Amino acid sequence: MELEGFLVEVRKAGLPPWRSSLVRDDAGNGSGEILWVDGVQEFSP
Repeated sequence: MELEGFLVEVRKAGLPPWRSSLVRDDAGNGSGEILWVDGVQEFSP
C-alpha cells in the first residue's frame, strides 16, 4: 500500500498542538510523523 499526502502539525484553539516531524529523514525522539492523507494506492500481491 502506498500513501500520498503532506506531513503536518495539528492545531486547535485552546488545545496544545500535536507536534510532528516535518521531514522524513530524521530519527529518534520527536521524529514521528502525522500525515494528511491525500491519496491511497493498493498493490495486488
